[in-house]
Amino acid sequence: MMLSASEKLTFPPEIVDLIVSEIWSSTMSSKDRTHFMTTCPLINSVWQDVYATHSSRDVYIPTANYLQSYLCVIIQSQKSAIYGSRLPSSVRTMTCYVDLTRMDEEAAKDAYVLLTNLPNFVGFRACFASLQRLSFNLQFPACYILGISGVINTSLCIFLDPDRNITVHRADFHVEVPSHAPRLQVPVIDNIVRAMSSGCKTTLDPIMMIQSEKIVDGGTKRYFHASAPWSERRGDLHYYLNYSLWRAVAMPNSSHRTLLEPVSSLVWRLLLQQSLPVNHPYQWELKSDFVPWGYITGQMAV
Repeated sequence: MMLSASEKLTFPPEIVDLIVSEIWSSTMSSKDRTHFMTTCPLINSVWQDVYATHSSRDVYIPTANYLQSYLCVIIQSQKSAIYGSRLPSSVRTMTCYVDLTRMDEEAAKDAYVLLTNLPNFVGFRACFASLQRLSFNLQFPACYILGISGVINTSLCIFLDPDRNITVHRADFHVEVPSHAPRLQVPVIDNIVRAMSSGCKTTLDPIMMIQSEKIVDGGTKRYFHASAPWSERRGDLHYYLNYSLWRAVAMPNSSHRTLLEPVSSLVWRLLLQQSLPVNHPYQWELKSDFVPWGYITGQMAV
């Protein structure tokens, strides 16, 4: 008797949970993760339920449209064959990972630039009340900055305070370089940090990061880390991502949605944005043509 594909993959839920958890927390390119996201729920109901549990708690953002054109829509409609009623209350972390050693990561790169350039997280905190951390992870060839073989791995983690009145958050910067890399100097650290934050100026002290150096992974990598404040300021990007997220929970789908749109826009501008500073002295607005990873084509962004 021939078994269907779904019957062949009917493992105990505990085994499925281990498999999905391992895959979901692993480092994958946006293309590979998108493939997993679109195929895993189709195996059978067990895989779909386990996938929904993990992916709704630790959200990975593979493209710029994933939040605005997918999550916002299902949160606003509360209709999802995969997530049911899990979203948005289940979300604890959000991660955007870009592997610049691959040539098919343009979609993930756009998402990274969009998210790290957001002036504030008002929409995120309104939509995802339990969101604790935003992580932005990069991997790129070391030759572009250090002129050596191997890769550089970076991680920028912004921890959101549960008190929505607090607009200055802790940001942790992590950098791993090959052990054979030359000693890192302040200009090199500045370039790496600027790439991590898509050009946003921070209060990070490069000296502190240099002094934190230690050898990890059996002597194959050198690791650096430091923390700095990450301040919110007034505004939104032209994508209106923050506003879209806030509106997804403030204005559920209804027959009165069109009539309420002007009211919601007024509330957004007067109540949620006015409490934020116009700008922060340690950050600047990016020009629309700024390319934070110009060194992909051999030219460092300066």
